[in-house]
Amino acid sequence: MTFGTIRYMEWFKTRAGAKYDLCRSGAEPLGLDALELSGDDLELSGEDSYGYPPLLAAISRRFGVEDENVVSTLGTSQGLFLVCAALLSPGDRVVIEKPAYGPILAVPGAFETSIIRLGRRYENGYQIDAEEFEAMLEPDTKLVVLTNLHNPSGALLSDSLIKSLAEIAAVGGTSLLIDEVYRDFVQSEKGRTSFHLADNIMVVSSLGKVYGLGDLRCGWALVPAELATHLRRIIDYINVEGVFIGERISTV
Repeated sequence: MTFGTIRYMEWFKTRAGAKYDLCRSGAEPLGLDALELSGDDLELSGEDSYGYPPLLAAISRRFGVEDENVVSTLGTSQGLFLVCAALLSPGDRVVIEKPAYGPILAVPGAFETSIIRLGRRYENGYQIDAEEFEAMLEPDTKLVVLTNLHNPSGALLSDSLIKSLAEIAAVGGTSLLIDEVYRDFVQSEKGRTSFHLADNIMVVSSLGKVYGLGDLRCGWALVPAELATHLRRIIDYINVEGVFIGERISTV
């Protein structure tokens, strides 16, 4: 693996203070008072070997998935990293939308993959042309990475289009990974996910952005059960387990 500098991340984390901060692309951070937490919600330790069970159950209920499909992650970013670590090998072909959020491009690149860019253009409403998409896929294309809502344009991909893209990708055994961290900004999309649309779709998201709770680092990956086991195995190599008090608060 090769870890280069993600310039946007480095810049906003080390910038001088600004009166008007345009770096954080989400809602204003919330305080504990806004969540109406009690002392019982602030316990420091408990069972969270592979995620706090009530939190995993809450995520499962929200998106209508089985518990075995949910992996607790430290934010959307770690979800992206875990999926890439589980699926990618040097030389694999990865299709990534353009323009794209910096880490979405950098993380697959760190695994020494061959990255191909899929244009999402202003003149097309930042949508995806299915014929262009199909033409970009080759037998060694392992993964396609998209955002919905699109980061940075905010464009929403319809379920019908995503399902069509997944069907095209499935022909060659390619998986789709969709970052849905902005999706709930659209009121009609709250609690919805693309995970149910096809067997080769995986989703990552978190309580950041829309909910102003990014500092909790509460994220999740919705993936097939077999892949979920692989992701949990990778977690054993890095953070081992989540922060219990953060997971308790996130459940509330």
